[in-house]
Amino acid sequence: MSMALDDLDRLAAPVFDGYIVRKDLVRKYSRQYPVPTYVVEFLLGRYCASVNESEIAEGLQIVEKQLKDRTVRTGEEELFKARARETGSIKIIDIVRARLDAKNDCYVAELPSLTLRDVRIEDQLVRDNERLLTDGFYAEVTLTYDGIIAQEKGGRPFKIDALRPIQMSKSDVLDVYAKARGSFSTAQWIDFLLRSIGLEPGAFSERAKLVALLRMIPFVERNYNLVELGPRGTGKSMHAQVRRVLRQAWEMDDAAKAETLLRNLARRLEKDWEGVSASILEGLDEMLTVTRLGLPADLRRSLACTNIVENVMGTVRRVCRNVKYWRSPSMALRWVGAAMQEAAKGFRRLKAHKQLPLLKAALAARKANAAPSNEHLAQTAKAA
Repeated sequence: MSMALDDLDRLAAPVFDGYIVRKDLVRKYSRQYPVPTYVVEFLLGRYCASVNESEIAEGLQIVEKQLKDRTVRTGEEELFKARARETGSIKIIDIVRARLDAKNDCYVAELPSLTLRDVRIEDQLVRDNERLLTDGFYAEVTLTYDGIIAQEKGGRPFKIDALRPIQMSKSDVLDVYAKARGSFSTAQWIDFLLRSIGLEPGAFSERAKLVALLRMIPFVERNYNLVELGPRGTGKSMHAQVRRVLRQAWEMDDAAKAETLLRNLARRLEKDWEGVSASILEGLDEMLTVTRLGLPADLRRSLACTNIVENVMGTVRRVCRNVKYWRSPSMALRWVGAAMQEAAKGFRRLKAHKQLPLLKAALAARKANAAPSNEHLAQTAKAA
């Protein structure tokens, strides 16, 4: 447990009380218990945010006890339920989600580690934590058991009495950073930022440090384009013009006019930006696929973005993130299938869902128009 702390560590610990954790301690516990790494970091930040070895040792005993007593391993589900029945209440660490039970006009929660899908939860708890209704979040949960309700027909004996979110963002986090910044010099602050993302600043030159910082800009400023930091003559203004023309083409209702606009753009770029011009022409058909179907604007807007696919892919990554070794392709398929079922719980209807019959008709018409040309190609190939 002995890890040498340098001046930067000692400077950061008091000004970021509760936010600083030792990575060697994280590695020690992160794979021993069935919770994500950030849950371990949260507990270590709460009980071990100190540079005093005796305080850290005392905090580690608390962290280890909580992880041992409150995390549910595979096969221990019934054991924890039995404890709740015998003692009346237990505390666990689990991901919590909630949904509206419209038949009974109430909210019910889900605790995956205990395979419970109908846990009672107070309306106010859901209002105070709206993320329960979306992806959910990890929390320290106080779970109670009511034997009288268990004897009722269709009774729900388990209830969430209280929960404490883990690793939830705080509204005053920027104020904490701004106040702490005054304790660092510029050079110390740069080194601290690099260490916070897992890079050891002593191994980098000054230029390499700035390059690493540059890659952090998109985390602070959305849609920030690093091209804007380039010197003159590197195509900054041309980049803005290309984006403007592309957006204009995608918003057009007439596919022929949109294609003409994109071809003109490719022709203007051909002299100085041959690769960009070739990319536009190469992807011309795919860029205007939705426009050519002649769909209403609302439906076209929903189908022209990748949000639907990205949402599913994000859920697959979240469900599969703890798998370290894939034994076979069938195992990968099973996990992806389970992730797709999980993603389906959050599916919502498109805003333009009433216009989907128009999409079906447009696809059928396009298929019918393509059939004669495909038949002609087949006959030509056969003759050849």
